[in-house]
Amino acid sequence: MKPPEKPCIAIIHSDIGKHPTPDDADTLIQAQFIQESLQNCGYHAPLLPFRPQSLPEKLNEAGAAGVFNLVEAVGGEDERSWEAAAFFERQSIPYSGNSARALRELLNKPTVKRRLQQAGLPTPAFAEDGSQEKEWILKSETFHCSRGIDKRNVSKDLDSLRRLARECAARYSGAWFIEEYIPGREINVALLDNGTMVPDVLPASEICFTGQEPHIVDYDSKWVENSESYKNTTPSMLFQESDHALLQELARLSRQCWQLFSLRGYARVDFRISRDGRPYILEINANPCLSPDAGFMRAVLHSEQAPHDVVRQLIEPLLHSAPVSHGKITA
Repeated sequence: MKPPEKPCIAIIHSDIGKHPTPDDADTLIQAQFIQESLQNCGYHAPLLPFRPQSLPEKLNEAGAAGVFNLVEAVGGEDERSWEAAAFFERQSIPYSGNSARALRELLNKPTVKRRLQQAGLPTPAFAEDGSQEKEWILKSETFHCSRGIDKRNVSKDLDSLRRLARECAARYSGAWFIEEYIPGREINVALLDNGTMVPDVLPASEICFTGQEPHIVDYDSKWVENSESYKNTTPSMLFQESDHALLQELARLSRQCWQLFSLRGYARVDFRISRDGRPYILEINANPCLSPDAGFMRAVLHSEQAPHDVVRQLIEPLLHSAPVSHGKITA
């Protein structure tokens, strides 16, 4: 007897223009990787750009039972990426990953920092006038992928950073803010939903820096392969026995972030570790990259799980949701 045919899961990604940036191109790489993983599990998995006016018709034509949400920008704007999840919610379309509310809140870094501070969780301080002892770093409030970040963004001179903030706003748009720069280590912790209130914590990954300070993950270190920053920034999953207590603390803090922001599906928490061993929460990424060479999937492999099994785990909630009534999805 032939086994029942598995449902269609449409993979929805950002609508990439004709001249994609390296981080735009990476969006398509991860979409193709998810497609391959789902196909290996027996699912029909068409790739579709997020175009709200035509998407309902495309989903109906495909007979999609749900969507895998990989939308990282809407209209070319990172800060609007949550609108895709909101669209799926309005249409009652089951989708993977975090809710529109969580995605929207976590897109604004100063808002996240204030929530963390209110919850008593450690995060670098906002810039304060009059302090000449600390170093500061300038960041976009909403951009991801380290856009607009290079070594000029770290300085003890607040006035120079404020001038740079105006330059960045003119060049890249958006609002920019300044927080304390924490010299030391950078460690990422990936979280995976297991159907309970407490997510699985995958093996941590450290960004190992060489070369001159400041040691930061800037745009070049992520995307420009022939740059010094790229060559001097290497991910590692290897830790010393002396790191055990630190890793346990990072796992605890990561779970608290998951619960504080009501996360689901998957996420990643980025930390800086000061030279005296204190962890600080930098960012909480509710839609981390799932490319095979990205940190999340490296953590999956290091946990001795198969990536396609984890992808299948991420769509399990979709298959138990109320079915979509094909032909009744409307724009």
